[in-house]
Amino acid sequence: MVEEERKFTVEPEWLMPDLSPAAPAGGSLRGLPPATLVATYHDAVDLRLARAGVSLRRREGDELPWTVKLPTGSPGVRHEISRAGAAHAVPAELVEPVTVVHRGARLAPVAMVRTVRHGHEILDRASTVLAEVVDDQVTVLDAEGAGTGGFREVEAKRKAGDVDLLDRLTLADVDEALRSPRYPALVDALVLAARAPRFTPRAELPANRVLPRLVARPWRRLAGTARKPGGVALLDPAGPDEQWHTVRKQGKQARSAVTAVAPVLGGDATKLARALAKVQKLLGEHQDAAVAAQTWRAVAEARPADHELAVTAGRLLERERAAVRRARADFPYAWRRASRRRRTRWLAW
Repeated sequence: MVEEERKFTVEPEWLMPDLSPAAPAGGSLRGLPPATLVATYHDAVDLRLARAGVSLRRREGDELPWTVKLPTGSPGVRHEISRAGAAHAVPAELVEPVTVVHRGARLAPVAMVRTVRHGHEILDRASTVLAEVVDDQVTVLDAEGAGTGGFREVEAKRKAGDVDLLDRLTLADVDEALRSPRYPALVDALVLAARAPRFTPRAELPANRVLPRLVARPWRRLAGTARKPGGVALLDPAGPDEQWHTVRKQGKQARSAVTAVAPVLGGDATKLARALAKVQKLLGEHQDAAVAAQTWRAVAEARPADHELAVTAGRLLERERAAVRRARADFPYAWRRASRRRRTRWLAW
């Protein structure tokens, strides 16, 4: 079966808009009883199914508990196959369609979530279900069933209705916001601000005098001065990942500032923006590898009795730590090129 849906992550205080206008003439809106669903997701140790956009789960509370979802070429559209089966073994009918993805790897539980669901169905005149909208409070569980985090998600799923109905449902919250009193008030405030913007005295000065001073602030936090070292100067090649992540955030702020003024100032500002882009790419690779290594460590520690998993996770962890070491070794050269005096002399710092 083909499943078509739209998913949105929402804030805890978000309010579901009135869905009744989405029902066709003579149709209606029907509330569904609340349900609690516990799903266990299966994958290989390197999460190759998830990385390919495939999900394989067993969910308590469903008539057919085992489900595999396969991606298509269209966003929001997936092939869905559900089967019955015992909890301890994935049905072969669901393993075979994803052979090209798992390539013989052992599939085992990798995540468990509990979903508290509230939903509504959109019906036509004949009580045919056209679409379903659910509001899910999702909690991620550890091996003992204790909550470790969570999020709230809203899904609009197409049933017998057409795509236009699904699109109308996903825009319902936007329409609700536009009808609220806050929207006209916000528009009025923006119009007034555009007509009579509040300028500071510096707005009267030439851009080539004002902009370098604004950029110099984030640059000083990153590069430092003769009196006060910046984040880069404090970096330790053998220091903790958090130290490097802090410099990454400082570098992102400095790069954003330089990139914003480069079209106006040109010249050295443009060259510095390009050099900082290379520095940020290196620091981003460092952060990605550091987080991946932490993830593999957590995977192994969560199942200490699984020796096969421990060996695999250990090898993958070391691969990511090697990437961290490479990024740290390459950083000094990239930073020297970015911080050359001829690229930074335009800064008033």
